[in-house]
Amino acid sequence: MRHRRRASFGLRLRLITFVALPVIASGALALVLTTRTVTAYERSATEATLRAQAPGVARLFAKSARRFFLETGKPVLFSDDVTQVTAADIFYVANPATRFPYPGGNVPVWDGLALDWGAIDSGATLSTVATPPGARQPALVVAAGVFFTRDNRSTPTGEQDAIGAIVLARPLSGLAPEQRFWAARLAPAFEVGLAVAAVFGLLLGVRLTSPIRRLVVAANAVARGRFEVTLDRRRRDELGVLNRAFADMADQLQAAREHERLFLMRVSHELRTPLTSIQGHIGALLDEIVDEPATSFAIIEAEARRLERLIRDILDLAKLEGRRFSLVSDDVDLDVLLDRGVAAALGGARKKGVEIQLAGDALGVVVGDGDRILQILANMLDNAVRWSPPHSVVRVSASAGLRAVRFEVADAGPGVPLNRRADVFRPFYSEDARGTGLGLAIASELALAMGGRVTVGDAVEGGALFGCELPREPVRQPGPLVTPV
Repeated sequence: MRHRRRASFGLRLRLITFVALPVIASGALALVLTTRTVTAYERSATEATLRAQAPGVARLFAKSARRFFLETGKPVLFSDDVTQVTAADIFYVANPATRFPYPGGNVPVWDGLALDWGAIDSGATLSTVATPPGARQPALVVAAGVFFTRDNRSTPTGEQDAIGAIVLARPLSGLAPEQRFWAARLAPAFEVGLAVAAVFGLLLGVRLTSPIRRLVVAANAVARGRFEVTLDRRRRDELGVLNRAFADMADQLQAAREHERLFLMRVSHELRTPLTSIQGHIGALLDEIVDEPATSFAIIEAEARRLERLIRDILDLAKLEGRRFSLVSDDVDLDVLLDRGVAAALGGARKKGVEIQLAGDALGVVVGDGDRILQILANMLDNAVRWSPPHSVVRVSASAGLRAVRFEVADAGPGVPLNRRADVFRPFYSEDARGTGLGLAIASELALAMGGRVTVGDAVEGGALFGCELPREPVRQPGPLVTPV
């Protein structure tokens, strides 16, 4: 019991873990995607802002540079207001083509920044990612040209190029909050989701393990021979399918146990009856109280044959089920064989007042085991005669095909109900509890071993119609023991 509890707890823990893992994975993925999405959005918005600001800052620098070169010689000085408005670091990059000297001032120079000066000369605003001087992390960089013309652009003929460029740089790390910021913001929702997942996993574990524990209890009961188990067969999920399959198995085991018990009782009765008769007649012969010893010897011989037949049937069935028997492949004239089988059954049929009639096509020759085919026919005839009422007719018919032949035995008895047609071929099954239930089971196994099958249906007279279909050439094919029609 402790072992089952540990197993159940382990399953519940695994279910909770499996349910919680997607929540953890989705939380981590949400954190990464949120950080990337916000970073991309902030970068795009910052780039648009810097691209709008860079030309204005470049024009301010150009005005101061003109005064430096043409009027006062005062260096370019930007107030802190410009830096605060742009919220970016401002640099100056000289155009190597124009070779204008740096006008001086508080704007630091960025040497070595590669720019497309052709695009700058045409008035374009460029953006890229680079590491500013003195910085350790890359920054978003936007550059706009510095011109001496009034509109801060080159002349239409391209006679005046930009003397340099103003660069606005803002560190990429400052464009959006770090993952720790978003982790702190997403943590409450993540914790709630994890708690809900744990509760859901626990409830799911209880819902799954409870019927599994009931199945374990039922399995232990069946192992102890108690086949009456109580399981929920109304569930529509996979556990319901498992419950129904297990319950059906228990019912079949119980039925098999009952059939086995009845078989032992029938076999004991069948063995005891001839043995009792034999012992009685032998005792009478020994005591010399029998008027006609020949009659007693005849009875003893008949009962001995009855015992031999019963034992042979049991051994044949054991060999057939264990596939420990051999078949003889020989040319068999089925027409002659049918005549022999019918003639052998006439004696028992006349005692009961039953007539046997043989009709149908000529079957010709097949390759198979004649003794086994005759055994199939004999078992079918014995069953038909036993179930036929007095003064009725058992009809044996035959039909031939190119690849297979078929012979049928029809009686005028009560017939076989549709829900019992699979059972009549099962070993030890008997409808009236008088026979051993071996004849039809042996016939079905023999036909299957020769590549054929035995079927059961309704006869025209209202009784049962048993048929045996065999190939003309020997064929071994696996398949079910019973093929009802």
